[in-house]
Amino acid sequence: MKYIITENQYRQIVENVDDILDKISKGEKLNSSDRRKLNFFQKHLSQGGNETNFKYSDQDDYGVDEREGKKFTYELNGKPLTFTFSEENMDGDKVEYFGEIRFDGDEFLGVIATDSRGYLIEYDFYSVFDENIRLQDILKEQGVDDETQNFFQEEVINSLKM
Repeated sequence: MKYIITENQYRQIVENVDDILDKISKGEKLNSSDRRKLNFFQKHLSQGGNETNFKYSDQDDYGVDEREGKKFTYELNGKPLTFTFSEENMDGDKVEYFGEIRFDGDEFLGVIATDSRGYLIEYDFYSVFDENIRLQDILKEQGVDDETQNFFQEEVINSLKM
């Protein structure tokens, strides 16, 4: 099997996955953790990350996301809106950031969806007290939907993008 990579990618791979390259150069078979490390490197690159900021941790193998529980707060009409991140999901060309929002005495569960480049497509949050109540409807009625979308794009998405 042959791999074609750029010189810059090669240098980063050497720094980050030197032990794996040693095995490949000696004709040794890669074990499952070596393959996972290479897969994480590939995923990192495909999600827009560059070679220079790739970091791998064994915790990645166990699905630990250090971003889980990260809070983002913004003030809308004198009331705090707090988004707490829970997990990320890739769905085709879409990246979904799931979490909880607390706003105006209510709790909402839902998702902020972006395209593969990290641009906000939509968001959808429902009240935990009444699933027929949607956060986006409340924010549109209050005239702060555009401001909220800007907060999601500039603060939340840009911070959570890997």
